[in-house]
Amino acid sequence: MGSSVNLTDSFSVDAPREEVWRLLLDLEQVARCIPGAEATKREDGDYDVRIGIRLGPISVRYSGLMRLVEADPVAYRAVLDARAKDDDDASSTALMSFTLSSQEGGTFAETTTDLELNGKIAQFGAGMVKDMSRFFMEEFVSEFRKLVASQSAGADDAVGVSDPGRPGASTGVLRLLLRFIRTKLSRVWQRIRGVPESPQ
Repeated sequence: MGSSVNLTDSFSVDAPREEVWRLLLDLEQVARCIPGAEATKREDGDYDVRIGIRLGPISVRYSGLMRLVEADPVAYRAVLDARAKDDDDASSTALMSFTLSSQEGGTFAETTTDLELNGKIAQFGAGMVKDMSRFFMEEFVSEFRKLVASQSAGADDAVGVSDPGRPGASTGVLRLLLRFIRTKLSRVWQRIRGVPESPQ
């Protein structure tokens, strides 16, 4: 049985809207900001994508296609459509939109994502998937800000941005997983106690 999840988020970047827009449309660069992900542009303009997710004893590797279905340079709004299959041939889809607006000192980004998940990852349920997605978004925002900063400084490579082709690429995923587990355990403890733990 599949799982449907709707996600909304927002974040700020200390860079002009035009620069953030240009980088967000460079999907190969953007993919490097997502733990365990990579994207390769094809001749037809679409992207071959791969992403690995590990949650407890379950490890899932997705591969598929991502397409930029809308890019409005006036409204600074773009829509991405991604379709992928896991190792067991179970299909999942994601439709993501983002809109950029100028703010004092930089850019404000709003995102919405509609996920349709099947296979191993869907068994965790919508609540768990939402929690994990929030952690992935936090990691993405952190790495994307580094990418923007490095581009603004005129660096040739994005210092600190994860590259799935290097041996250390799993570090971000591990850090993400540990933070996720710690938060989940804290919530379980609070439910058992009924009230927040009192200081000693």
